[in-house]
Amino acid sequence: MRYFRFQDPVLKSLRRSFVRARCQAKHRGQSWEIDFDEYLEIWRDGDKYRTPGRSKSDLNMTRKDFNKGWSLDNVEILNRRENLRQRMLKIT
Repeated sequence: MRYFRFQDPVLKSLRRSFVRARCQAKHRGQSWEIDFDEYLEIWRDGDKYRTPGRSKSDLNMTRKDFNKGWSLDNVEILNRRENLRQRMLKIT
């Protein structure tokens, strides 16, 4: 595996979150079909990158259909509050 070094702190943060998300999907037994370049496109907003976070108003990547794996056609970017609301609606 190649080790990536980014001078840009945003790209460095996105690379770290990409690796973390891919490892978490593998740990949960979920398929992961997104490479790093595609991951960057998902997080691109015009000419800037959005960054994921952990507070309830921050953004995160989620699956549209939880029965399918992580692929370009099955992911979207939502804030954590909206993501939780959608999950609760799908459970009930």
